[in-house]
Amino acid sequence: MASYVPYAVGVLGVWAAITFTQHPFYRHHDTCDNLASILDNRVFASSSAEYKESVSSYFSFQEQNLQPACVVQPTTAQELSAAIVLLARDYHDHGQQFAIRSGGHMIPGGAANIHGGVTIDLRAMNDIDLSSDRSKVQIGTGATWGQVYKVLDPLNITVTGGRAASIGVGGYLTGGGLSALGPATGWGCDNVLEVEVVLASGEIVQASRTSYPDLFVALRGGSNNFGVVTKFTMAAHPSNGIWGGFMAYPESEVPRQIRAYSDFMQSRSVDSLADPIQSYGWTSNRRVLFGTNILLYAKPHPHPPVLQSFINNTTTLHSTLRITTMADFAEEEDRYQIPGFYYSTLYFTTTFAHDPSVYAPIVSEFNRSCHAVSAVENMNWYMSFQPSAALNGENSLGLDPRDERLNIIILVAFFPSPEDSTVVRNAANDLIRSIEEITRAAGVYRPFKYLNYADDSQDVIGGYGEQARAALQAASRKYDREGVFQSAVPGGYKLFA
Repeated sequence: MASYVPYAVGVLGVWAAITFTQHPFYRHHDTCDNLASILDNRVFASSSAEYKESVSSYFSFQEQNLQPACVVQPTTAQELSAAIVLLARDYHDHGQQFAIRSGGHMIPGGAANIHGGVTIDLRAMNDIDLSSDRSKVQIGTGATWGQVYKVLDPLNITVTGGRAASIGVGGYLTGGGLSALGPATGWGCDNVLEVEVVLASGEIVQASRTSYPDLFVALRGGSNNFGVVTKFTMAAHPSNGIWGGFMAYPESEVPRQIRAYSDFMQSRSVDSLADPIQSYGWTSNRRVLFGTNILLYAKPHPHPPVLQSFINNTTTLHSTLRITTMADFAEEEDRYQIPGFYYSTLYFTTTFAHDPSVYAPIVSEFNRSCHAVSAVENMNWYMSFQPSAALNGENSLGLDPRDERLNIIILVAFFPSPEDSTVVRNAANDLIRSIEEITRAAGVYRPFKYLNYADDSQDVIGGYGEQARAALQAASRKYDREGVFQSAVPGGYKLFA
């Protein structure tokens, strides 16, 4: 999950955490000691450097502000299996919960960390191996996409992965996965050929189209509801570089940029190698509307015709367009993000099909919404349009292939003081509501909420539709009969909520 606009840096507010040693976990249970007895040197208490590094490495300060009882860092599926069995038993006996993290890029507090429970940190499971025939890549769930691209770029191979270097593989793929290659190859999860997953029972299984096929489909968008994935085998794609970069432009350029994006989304404009993201921003330091484009073409061909209408060199304020690699591009995107710098970060999302009449009113609503947050100190307020991946119906996302591709909006807010959370959250809800009124009136609203961009108040699983939800619930009952990943792991979007 990433956002796609340059973020202005404000002043960090500090919000005191509840002293975690007051949690009942410390007074009544010794789960961490039991884990340490079976996982020598892989369980870290709060006084250790490993614990402190793990907790401080989350993208959002909401997650950094949670203090688990201990952090477990398994290195193999077998170690993870032993931990899951013990934690499932402890939940049954004492009600103690745990969290699972890969890259730690989700925004809501508690999504991949837990206060007073046990956090399983999978980042040590980060091996990346290309098959001998160069058709498949096996990737450890704890790797980041930056690590993946650094291994694959020199081999002239790539995969359908995240755009930002710091995004973790595990959460990204089980949440769907928007990618620069998505217009050509589909969602990131559509490019997964096999997964190794540890179930609540501790059993380690290999799921694919021919083995545990219902579990395999469930893990393509069903998130952390069925088990813990340890490895993904992905389809490899030849690549000898890309062309792309970031552009910024003033408010006067907005009408032309809206037309460029709308024209691109027309079916006649489809070029599966092109992937533009158009963003609009407002900050309390700048206090005027401005725009950015991220343009990416999946071959090293400068200025492809399909993206030419986005480029106006006479008004461009900033441009990094060049031939480059996926690793370099992903690292550039990371430079526009400030992980953990702000206490409060909010993401919201909504989805709609193309209609040329809706883009200008949506941008107008965003511009109008800036007034609602204008009194928030060091406010950073952004909205992005981006095309969805190609839709093929081979996952759990519930999207109709007849739509071909959709528009996905991400609304991003950064602000330092938690005291402003209510004001910002109300503004975000009002803006999303206004956007959805526009798209409903045009007949192009879609209920899908992309999991990796969603606020925890949004109904992600319901947005998949009743058929997809029922299939996910059936897989949960089959592979997690005691509901460990529904109740013992409270983070994420649950299937029976």
